[in-house]
Amino acid sequence: MKPCLLSLIVALAATPPSWAGNPLEAPPQGRMIDSYLAYGQFKMGRYVQAFDIWQRLAQAGDADAAFQLGVMLEDGRGTPADLEQALFYYRQASEGGSRRAAHRLAALYENGAHGLAADETLSEHYRNLAESPSPLDQAESPR
Repeated sequence: MKPCLLSLIVALAATPPSWAGNPLEAPPQGRMIDSYLAYGQFKMGRYVQAFDIWQRLAQAGDADAAFQLGVMLEDGRGTPADLEQALFYYRQASEGGSRRAAHRLAALYENGAHGLAADETLSEHYRNLAESPSPLDQAESPR
């Protein structure tokens, strides 16, 4: 990691933003900064801190944060592994437009991973959701 990026992450970690207690009050660029901060904490092995930040962002409707929580809960990083909670966050992320979450759900249901019962219908549903155009794609495409 470049020294200037590491310095920025350390500085951000040392000073919580004014909206830290309520991510719903955060401006969009503030939520993006929080997301980068969580990613930095995660990469440095500070899983509990990353989990806390992503949890606040997920509660505010951030689909990527919900996906990251699903990954952490599925893998047991910074928290005990909990497949039911991971599925909850993957579903939240998928409903929020995260294709990665929809792909993950499709794979989990297809393979019956972690003791989850294989379900071809759910796997197909999430695969179709992952492969369908997102609202962002439709908004940006020329007519």
